[in-house]
Amino acid sequence: MELLEVKEKIAELEREISKKFEDLKAGRLNEADFQERVEKLDKKIVELEKALAESKKPGIEKINENENIRTKAFSKYLRLNSLEPEEKKALVVGTATAGGYLAPPEWAAQVDRNMIIFSPIRQVARVVAISHQYINVPRLTVYNDATFTAENGTITPADMTFAQVQITANKITRATQVSRELLRDNVFNLDGLLAEVFGELFGKAEGTKFVKGSGTGEPQGLTASGNGVTSYTTATAGTLAADDIIKAYHAIYTAYAQAGVWAMNRNTILAVRLLKDSYGRYLFNPDVTGAAPGTILGRPIIECPDYDDIAASKVVATFGDFKNGYWIVDRQDLELLVADQLYAANDLVGFFATKRVGGAVVRGEALVNITIHA
Repeated sequence: MELLEVKEKIAELEREISKKFEDLKAGRLNEADFQERVEKLDKKIVELEKALAESKKPGIEKINENENIRTKAFSKYLRLNSLEPEEKKALVVGTATAGGYLAPPEWAAQVDRNMIIFSPIRQVARVVAISHQYINVPRLTVYNDATFTAENGTITPADMTFAQVQITANKITRATQVSRELLRDNVFNLDGLLAEVFGELFGKAEGTKFVKGSGTGEPQGLTASGNGVTSYTTATAGTLAADDIIKAYHAIYTAYAQAGVWAMNRNTILAVRLLKDSYGRYLFNPDVTGAAPGTILGRPIIECPDYDDIAASKVVATFGDFKNGYWIVDRQDLELLVADQLYAANDLVGFFATKRVGGAVVRGEALVNITIHA
């Protein structure tokens, strides 16, 4: 296979993975199918990358040479192999005193793909990569409507007031252990296993905070008090009725509702599936393909295990335009530290990963929380 042909096939597979992400976000693909298909595509990319390495000959321009050196050096570092001087240069030191290195973007991207599976809000919110500790998002709070002005007419200025929502990328850490026997087995896909493990651990941790986080030292959750999200309380104590779903849908501006997504846990989805309007029609419309949970009043659903079950005073669901309403920020660097002595007595090696992530409500009027009447 020619060098250019291999490169084109790799690019094609990467575009296909991106399309699967969009299908997942839009609810056209469920999480299990998404993971299975992406794993198959990743395997094809690995095979093609091997073919790419074999196809390089003297005189042919090396493609992404620095990235290849960095990736290989990182793989050697994970397996406790000694690094050559040029390989050490290729890896950027994370915490010098601890000896950790910043993970290559290619490996960090694998972690991110696995995080999406276990962090449902990440599928629908606006995700922004930042290079600093925090980001200030401007928000217009007081403004005057635009007016029609006659030709040569005077344009009357109007004062507008802006506020800023600061979203801080807080540190999230997780550790796992791998036996030395596996590290010595070159056939074992250590890089892929760690990307899968840390993707799941990070995804579950941040997914909880995106729903219930306090905003202090952690992301601000969608259900946190005082976050500006519109609130709707059900009419009857301890009950979620069909009329409540319909009223919540109409509690936010039309443009937000038309782009809206429902977020609730599996038990609440079941309860809503049984609700009917006054004409006996189910509010829930199943997806005939089985690729997505279905829709409520024509809008898609994401299943979020961290929302509460239906009970008095509990916030059981959020509806609205998450892209406008909730922002997630990621620091671009993911650091990994290999601790080869800490668990030596058990013949294990520890892997400590650190990532910085934040989240906050930016436009509360784009979202509505459904609270069960006490």
